[in-house]
Amino acid sequence: MYSYIIKSAKKSSRTFITSILLLTLLLASIPASISSLQSTKLATDQSIAMFARGSYDILVRPERPQKENAESDEKVEENYLTGGMGGISIADYEKIKKISGIEIAAPVSVVGFFTNDTGSVELELPSSVWQSPTLTTVKIYKENGLPLSNNDLETTYMLTLPNERPSFYANRAMGMEVGPNEVVEKVGFSLPQTYNLIVGVDSDEEGKLLAYENYQLPTLPKNLPYAKLANGSQVPQLPLLVNESLSPELKALVETRTSAKSAQELSNRLSGLQNTGMLGSLLPDVLAEKPSHTQEWLLGKVKPFQSAFFAVSKQGEISRKTNGVNSFLKTSSYYVTNRLEYNVAEQEDSYILKPFTKDGKTYYRELMQMGKDDATSLGDLMFKPNVVGTYQSAQISSTNLNPSPLGIYSFSPIKWSERAITSGTSPNTFLPVPAAALTNLEAAAFLKGEKPIDAIRVRVEGIQKYDAVAESKIIQISKAIQQLTGLHTDIVAGASKQPVVVDVPEVSDYPAVGEVEETWTTLGVATLLVQAVNQLSIWITAALFVIVVVYTVVHTQTQFLVREREFQLLRMVGWKKQEIRKLVMLEWCMKVGISCVLACVTSIFFNTWFGSEEYWGSTILIQFLMVLLQLLTAWILVSRLLHRGTRLGQEGGLTKNSIKPRSMLTMILGNMLSQLPYNVWTIALIVSSGAVAMFTLNLTLAEQNQIGTTFLGMEVNAASNAYQWVVVSATLLMTCYGVWEATRSLLWKRKQEVFILRIVGWGKQHVSTLILGELFFLLGMGIVASIGIAWLTFLLFYDQFPVPLYTQGGVLLVGIAFLLFVSSRVINKFTSELV
Repeated sequence: MYSYIIKSAKKSSRTFITSILLLTLLLASIPASISSLQSTKLATDQSIAMFARGSYDILVRPERPQKENAESDEKVEENYLTGGMGGISIADYEKIKKISGIEIAAPVSVVGFFTNDTGSVELELPSSVWQSPTLTTVKIYKENGLPLSNNDLETTYMLTLPNERPSFYANRAMGMEVGPNEVVEKVGFSLPQTYNLIVGVDSDEEGKLLAYENYQLPTLPKNLPYAKLANGSQVPQLPLLVNESLSPELKALVETRTSAKSAQELSNRLSGLQNTGMLGSLLPDVLAEKPSHTQEWLLGKVKPFQSAFFAVSKQGEISRKTNGVNSFLKTSSYYVTNRLEYNVAEQEDSYILKPFTKDGKTYYRELMQMGKDDATSLGDLMFKPNVVGTYQSAQISSTNLNPSPLGIYSFSPIKWSERAITSGTSPNTFLPVPAAALTNLEAAAFLKGEKPIDAIRVRVEGIQKYDAVAESKIIQISKAIQQLTGLHTDIVAGASKQPVVVDVPEVSDYPAVGEVEETWTTLGVATLLVQAVNQLSIWITAALFVIVVVYTVVHTQTQFLVREREFQLLRMVGWKKQEIRKLVMLEWCMKVGISCVLACVTSIFFNTWFGSEEYWGSTILIQFLMVLLQLLTAWILVSRLLHRGTRLGQEGGLTKNSIKPRSMLTMILGNMLSQLPYNVWTIALIVSSGAVAMFTLNLTLAEQNQIGTTFLGMEVNAASNAYQWVVVSATLLMTCYGVWEATRSLLWKRKQEVFILRIVGWGKQHVSTLILGELFFLLGMGIVASIGIAWLTFLLFYDQFPVPLYTQGGVLLVGIAFLLFVSSRVINKFTSELV
């Protein structure tokens, strides 16, 4: 019997080798696919453990109506702290600090925007402005990356009228230096007023928090000292840590226009002018003229709570001075703003900024003055800033993979037309504004009252990595905070930053910006990623199981159908059923043994090539189950075949005239019906592999698109992308092999029939057309059925396809055309060899 097996394998070596290759493909691809799914799960867990936890775990904020800002409960804006309305008392903060299991509780109190004298610029006027009536326009601004009309501009108009009295007009108060000819040679005017955001913190807790961002924050004093003024009064000193990284760079755009009007005519027009601020509105015809000279200067940086003095010569050379025109420092008042509000747009992850309306004008946000505005001397001051140190927010981490929005130090870039944009000098902006200085909670309470805190960042102790145990512990602490204080909590551990699109409309002072890309934090991303990967693994594993079962049955069935006459001859020469069954099982054991060895070698190569984990336990278990399934299937099918003694597909006598070539379609259909059991198995082979391949491809792309909307999801995709495509490639490879198996089996089954047709005079072209027609019907029905099953199954989980159907259809048509082309070449060669 062993000698017969060896001789049979040599005689039908192609069939034997093909069978071993298919079994090797199954025994290697399925475990490799399962291992890839396990590697995907491992990569997801590792990415989550590495990036899903930032410096804090829970964000505590005052209880507010849900969706107050039309934001979903799952998203937190990066500039969520800009509105400094408070709402959390220091007493509640102390309660939270005492909860067991809390490592850090770092409060944040947005005190407000404070103005200071930023300094001045001294401009040397060129002599040309005194040769004819000239309007000089100076626009000073901090460039934010948007068009000039969307910048905060401080515009100064200066009109020079030669030989007139007065000869110089300006819309702002300024210092002047008059030359020997009694003409103004130099002017000095103040720089635009800047608004510096001060934020109150507990420097001890904040220092612990920033230590996780690899930054050491200087310590602030705990108390609120008082300073004695020259008039004997005492005012609180606000201790400040000034942000050295926040130094806006000011630019100046200078335009000169020579008027066609005479100096006397313009002088008459301005005669009796009381409000010099109206100067620009009284010269519309001059402003409408094209500038005769335009120049842009980069003045320099202006630091918070410091004055800067610049001098610009006639030649445009810029230098710094130690003094200049000064204005009164308003430390008796400050400004607070409300939070930005958004409406949800129709497009996913898109929002529309909702402007604030007041007195018929629209603003990005409301700017409210606090304190008192009647300070006319130092004796009227409510408080006095006192710089005690500095820090650099640029050194504090703000990567896209950091899920904890600190909200006051640095922000992810906001993009407009692929350009990064930053906040200007005014708090009336839709852009995030970093803190210019930090102060202590005592100062915040002095200015804001008994509930000065806007948010508390809580870090849970005893967590080494983010996993299910850590998530459970964080949830427990979050519930404890809610029960103890009634405050609103958001769990930011397991969150991820995500780009969102915000449509910025027109407001009274600025034209519409359009769509900008901001970075918000989406909560609960880690849980969603794990669920998505688990769902992907479950359904792909189920699909692979379908492939294993169908491939095993179909391949074994086709092998036995091809050898049906051999089994009949063995019965005729005296072989018993048990001997034939033993022969078949020994053959299959030999095939499976060789295939297992090749599959193990392939697995070793795969793991070495991709550097993936070697899941030998699951690999051996899966191969063992597949071997049992293969041998069990072979036993059942050969037993059925021997029991019924069938004579499937036996051809009748064929002559040249019995079926005309012009009736080729009739013959194709007749042959398919006569071989119905065999054709059903062939179609099932194509349907199973094709449907699983299409379903797996669409499901993988859809899951990648779904989880890839966040930066953590992008990291997971990058870490697991190779493993997922191994699964897709394996299913596509099995689909191609299934088509090859169908073609090969069809040719083998038709071998005797083709030989007879050629003997009776059929041409090679007619024979090839006959077989290709049958193959076309088989592949067509199988592929159409597989596409329908795959697409309909996919629609049970998703509303739309990751790749448009017309694109998928086009690729499929090209693939089918290629397969038919290759099949036609194989069939032509096959029919030629039979002559």
